Amino acid sequence: MTNLESSANNLLRQQLREKLTISFEQMKAADLTLHYLNVPFVTPTWTLQNGNWYFSLYPQMAQSAAQNAAARGPSILENEAFVAMRKRLGDHQASSLMFDNLPKTAPQAYAMWVLLSRYAAAGDVWGGVKSGPMLLPPLPKIMENLGPSGKVTWIDAAGIHSKSVCSFPGSDIVGSEPASFAAIAAPAFMVAILLPALSKAREQAHRAGASNDLRQIGLAVQAYSNQFNQQYPPDLGKLATTENLSPSLFVSPSSNTKAPPGLNTPEEQAAWVNANSDFVYLGAGKNNTIPPAQVLAYEKLGIHHGQGTNVLFGDNSVRWLSPYELDLIFKEQKIQPKY
Repeated sequence: MTNLESSANNLLRQQLREKLTISFEQMKAADLTLHYLNVPFVTPTWTLQNGNWYFSLYPQMAQSAAQNAAARGPSILENEAFVAMRKRLGDHQASSLMFDNLPKTAPQAYAMWVLLSRYAAAGDVWGGVKSGPMLLPPLPKIMENLGPSGKVTWIDAAGIHSKSVCSFPGSDIVGSEPASFAAIAAPAFMVAILLPALSKAREQAHRAGASNDLRQIGLAVQAYSNQFNQQYPPDLGKLATTENLSPSLFVSPSSNTKAPPGLNTPEEQAAWVNANSDFVYLGAGKNNTIPPAQVLAYEKLGIHHGQGTNVLFGDNSVRWLSPYELDLIFKEQKIQPKY
C-alpha cells in the first residue's frame, strides 16, 4: 500500500495544476505510522498495529482505535447482545461479520441526526416545499423499536452469501454516528482517488512493454537481413521461426490476445503469429536501405482506444504517436491503417 501511495503521488503531481496539491502523506504518532490523504473535510487514514489494519476518516480516530485495541478489555464474545445476534445469523464459516449494538449508540447519535435532518428546511425557504418540523420521530419512539443489528457473509461452493438482521429498514443509519456512517463511503472515496492514477500507471507500463516488443522485432528484422542478403523477412511469422522469437512477443500488453499453449512446431508458431499478431508489419519486399523515418511496424490502432500507438521506424527507433501525428505520417507514406 505504501508503494501504491508513492505511485499515486507521482501521478497526481503530473496531473494536477501547480497550485493544487493532493497527496498521500505520513506522520508519526507514538509508536504508529499514520498514512493519510491530505484533502479537506475528511482525512482518510490507515495504520497498522500488531498485524491489524485500521482505517478511519480522520487520523485521530485511526490512532485511537489502534491504541485501544492494543489494551483491549473483555472479548466481544462476552457481550450477551453479540452472542444472541450471532445465533440469529446462523452458524456459518463467516468471511465477514458486522455487529451494531444500536440501543447503546442511538442516544449518542440522535442529536446529530436531528441537526442534519434540518437541512431539509432549505426546501421550505427556497423551494416552496413543506418538509415539516420533525422528519425523525422522537428518540423514545425510536428506542421502543430499536435492537442490535448484524450481518454475516460467507463463501462456499455455491457462491457468496449474505444474511442480515435489523430492527427496521434504516435502523443502522439512525443508530450510527453520522461520521461513522460516512466511513462506509470512505473506501469508495479512496478508490475513486487511486483508480484513475493506477489505471494510468498500468497503461503507461503497457505502452512501455509494447514499445520494447517493437524494438525487439526491429532488432530481429535487422538480424534477419544480415543473413539473407540485406532483405527483410516477408512477414512476422518468419521472424518467429528464424530468429527464435516467442509468439508472446508479438502480443501487445494492452490487448486481450493470448498465445495458446501447444504451439510446438515452427510452422504452427509462424501461422499463429501471422494470423493474430497485435503488430502490423510493413517490411515485406523491403531491405535495410529504407529511410530512417519509414514506418516498419506499428501496434494496431484500436488497442489503445484512440489515444495513439507505438510505431517502429526504419532506424529501429520506437515512438509513441498521437492520433494527429499518426494521421500525418500515414497520409505522407500512403499507409492504410489497420485496427
